[in-house]
Amino acid sequence: MKRRQNGPVNNSNTLDKSGRPNKIISMQETLNHKNCFALEEESKFNSIWMGSDADWTTLNINLGMDPADALKQAEKALEHYRTNLNDFWNIHGLTAGQGYGVDGQPWCTSHYSFHLVLWHIPLALSGQRYSAVEQKLTFEPKLKVPYLLPFFTPFASGTVQAKKLNGRIKYMVTVTSGKLEVILLAVSKSMLPKTKVSLSQGEYVSWERK
Repeated sequence: MKRRQNGPVNNSNTLDKSGRPNKIISMQETLNHKNCFALEEESKFNSIWMGSDADWTTLNINLGMDPADALKQAEKALEHYRTNLNDFWNIHGLTAGQGYGVDGQPWCTSHYSFHLVLWHIPLALSGQRYSAVEQKLTFEPKLKVPYLLPFFTPFASGTVQAKKLNGRIKYMVTVTSGKLEVILLAVSKSMLPKTKVSLSQGEYVSWERK
């Protein structure tokens, strides 16, 4: 795709009301912004991509960073929506950088679907791996016991929980919506001692390990 050049626009094929050829004007004049293309170039490099915070957090959780430290980066973007803009629904793609004239404000794609990037974070925290073909659901949570984390599959959602009980660890998987059907369910390499699991909304399974 070719980029438009900042050159003159020839409107000689059109006439004004008096029948005379229109004046040849520049593209900048049509946009009424003398520095439009300079700003375009600047925005390619100095605007802030809001999805990078959540991606950075997710990547570093998966690489073994302490989740409490990794989550601080995503918190910056969320607090910008929540506190600075006071508009938590305005999940936008780019934030204007310095010199834009609207520094720190949404620059493009306002009320966008960038919130979907944030959903990578709970999957990273729970270490969820799901295979619909093999009917397997496993978790390798990055948090220390006790914890309560969400899980999501195309057919069901719910929670995976772990807590200490009399020197043992008790795991519990609860379905809050949909239906979960798997032949292997495991948390931290501890498998549920059943060959098949079928859970509907409000149902759960639990087991213990040393």
